[in-house]
Amino acid sequence: MKQNSTAHYALKHTQQTLSPKIVKALKEKAVSGRISCAAVHAIAASFQLSPSVVGIQADLLELRLTRCILGLFGYEREKQGTRKNLDQNVTISPQLETAIVQRAKDNRLSCRDCWDIAKNLNTRRLHVSSACEKMGVKIKPCQLGAF
Repeated sequence: MKQNSTAHYALKHTQQTLSPKIVKALKEKAVSGRISCAAVHAIAASFQLSPSVVGIQADLLELRLTRCILGLFGYEREKQGTRKNLDQNVTISPQLETAIVQRAKDNRLSCRDCWDIAKNLNTRRLHVSSACEKMGVKIKPCQLGAF
């Protein structure tokens, strides 16, 4: 299914205003109305802001987020039937399974928790998100506010 290209992301944030310095940084990194998850995180780090603050600014500019660091969205793979970039053959260690189960609430794990688990277990973030997918654990909420 093709996504609507006029999503009106800004409507989620009617009480927010644009920050000129963040807008400038986002526009410098955006390409054709799209910006990667990694670029938004880098901008947040450069201004010592939470990723959600910069994610809101991206929404206000109607920028489409792409290439999720966890592999969950923004990958143009329609021929394969998915927009995700996950490892379907991931091997889940007992330590990883335990970490996911312990942190999950209502069968959901936050994006931030995925990052923390990856850091604590010295593994890739994509490995954690792939394990969640295989275990049926939904990743929500996104640090940028995409989901």
